[in-house]
Order: sequence, then C-alpha cells, then structure tokens
Amino acid sequence: TEAIMSLRAIRLAAGKGLNQTAREAGVPAPRLSQWETGKVTPDTKNLVKLAAFYGCTVDALLRQDDAPAAEVAS
Repeated sequence: TEAIMSLRAIRLAAGKGLNQTAREAGVPAPRLSQWETGKVTPDTKNLVKLAAFYGCTVDALLRQDDAPAAEVAS
C-alpha cells in the first residue's frame, strides 16, 4: 500500500484536484481517495486506466520513490 500512496504525489504533481482527476480519469472520487490512502489497492484495469490518464507507466505508479511525480511533472 505504500507504493500506491505515490498516486497522490502524482496527482498533485499534475496539478489536479481529487474530484477533477476522478472525473477526467473515469473513476469514482471516493475510490480514488481510498487508493491514495492505501485503504484499497486498485486492480490492474484501474492501474492501467490511471497510467494512461497520467501519461506514465503502471510501473511508475507503483514505485515507492519520488520518480513518478517527477515523470508526470516533466
């Protein structure tokens, strides 16, 4: 779950709010919040959807370092 918490860093690096991201990525905002806090782990289908939305790889979403935020911000 620590790795998934990078989702919040990626979203913030992209300059997006939670509700905006959820709407644009096509996922429910409460579910996105649960993914970001580590309460629930997104399934593969949703990881692929988020990676496509952020323009990064699924691997980047799962990293525990700050690289994903840097990749999205650039």
